[in-house]
Amino acid sequence: MRIPKFIPLGLASLGLCLLLLSCVQRGEFRTFQGEVRRGLDLQGQRIRTLQDELRRISNRLDALEKDRDAIREQMAKLMGEDLVVMQQEMATLRNEVETLTHRQTGGLEELKRTQERLDQRVKLLEQRLLESPPAGGVPGATALPGAPPPQEAPKVEDLYKEARYAFESGEYERARKGFQDLLARQPDSRLAGNAQFWIGECYFREGNYKQAILEYEKVVSQYPQSTKVPSALLKQGMAFEKLGDAETARFLYRKITKEHPESDQARIAEHRLKQLP
Repeated sequence: MRIPKFIPLGLASLGLCLLLLSCVQRGEFRTFQGEVRRGLDLQGQRIRTLQDELRRISNRLDALEKDRDAIREQMAKLMGEDLVVMQQEMATLRNEVETLTHRQTGGLEELKRTQERLDQRVKLLEQRLLESPPAGGVPGATALPGAPPPQEAPKVEDLYKEARYAFESGEYERARKGFQDLLARQPDSRLAGNAQFWIGECYFREGNYKQAILEYEKVVSQYPQSTKVPSALLKQGMAFEKLGDAETARFLYRKITKEHPESDQARIAEHRLKQLP
């Protein structure tokens, strides 16, 4: 049987078409594959860009948190300093009010004592007139007092007020002698502990910190019930700071916060503890 000539030609053409189709498909696949790879590369770049951006945002958040903590710490420090300044100003105002009150009270009491002395002299004069002999009588029959009545010893309160006034005026030596005179006259009076504390304050103001420490210690040891004990401990710590002994100052500040936690001096001691190296 003869095969028609067109059949081989047709088969050859078909094979050629199939070959061309296969080449086209492989080329399209490679193109598609390249496009997919480029898409993946672009997606990877975007992911890396987003990751970098996230890292920058995270670093920025960390920096903001550090700044926030630093600002909070600075605000707390400033508030603590303002509190200490306010407490010191309040203490100064209380001292001024106490001084003014002492001056006013002292003036009124001085007037009262002067009036009493005048009344006493008037009574003595009246008594002399009543006891004087009549005219022509024997002179000198009645002895007349020839000297003024003896002066009363100064009261403890007066000595304390005068010494405080000298202290507030900056006359520390005179003030110290006044407080020492008070202790010599009335060592067991209710103002003895206060007087001993102010002796220490005189030395502190003069820059004699070692002697001030010794005088403050007398308040703690000899007058343990005095309201000046927390103040004496605080000023001891401050004096040791002035002498460069931070360790002893730290011990005294902790002692105040432990034994007198509700006092104003305890709050000041806590602040000073934070400032110690």
